[in-house]
Order: sequence, then C-alpha cells, then structure tokens
Amino acid sequence: MNELVIELSEISPRDFFGQGNEHIELLKRYFPKLKIVARGSKIKVFGDEEMLEEFDKRFTMLIEHFGKFNKLDENVILLWIKCIFDFFSRAEIFFLGFF
Repeated sequence: MNELVIELSEISPRDFFGQGNEHIELLKRYFPKLKIVARGSKIKVFGDEEMLEEFDKRFTMLIEHFGKFNKLDENVILLWIKCIFDFFSRAEIFFLGFF
C-alpha cells in the first residue's frame, strides 16, 4: 500500500477540513478505495498509486480554490471531485461561472 502525505502549511486546517471534519468525510465518500486520515495540519492518504495520483490532483485543486476564495463547501468539493474536469478546462469552468 502506498502513502501520500499532504501538509497544509499556508491555510487553516480547521477551516479547510470543515466543522467536525465534514469535508474530509465527503472526500472519503468519493474515494472509498483510499484510507484518508487527517491529523493536525497533515493529511495522510493510503491506497494504490493510480488512485493516490488522482486524489492528489483533485486535492491540490481544492487547496488552490480555498487559498483564492478562503471558502470551501460541499458544492465546491463536489464540482472539483466529480468529472467536470473531464469535460471542461479550468479556464472554461471559471468562464462558465461555476466559481
């Protein structure tokens, strides 16, 4: 089993994780084959390499969004996690008004 460690150094983990880690719980639902553990300012994710790469890509997008807008909610998470990026480029998504 492979491991991915993500350090939240420039944003508030408490705000990013959500009340009662609700945002982390949502990520767990959308990545059921991964084990996701949030402690302090770190997130450890365990699973196969391909799934970890996909998770890292999507999670990085969430961090960028949070850094820019200082806000994260279920709708934003769902848009970044779901397949919207399989159909549109990032620029198209902003142009279309999703964010």
